[in-house]
Amino acid sequence: MFLNEKLTYGSIYDAIDEIITKAIVPADWKKEKVIRETTNQFGISESMLQDTSTRVVYGDCAKSVAERVLKKY
Repeated sequence: MFLNEKLTYGSIYDAIDEIITKAIVPADWKKEKVIRETTNQFGISESMLQDTSTRVVYGDCAKSVAERVLKKY
């Protein structure tokens, strides 16, 4: 109510993603690996993920991330 900045779902996700990830995601799962595979296999860049506000979460694979990004374009 007294915030000077606009509150968005993106800012909420950014604030809590790391906490949730540490609590429920296996230690051997790496978001960066999924992003790298998405780039290598489908040519989806990190800027495309940001442009489409596509979040990469536990359980995602390169194909599912690419499909979500391309649907938004």
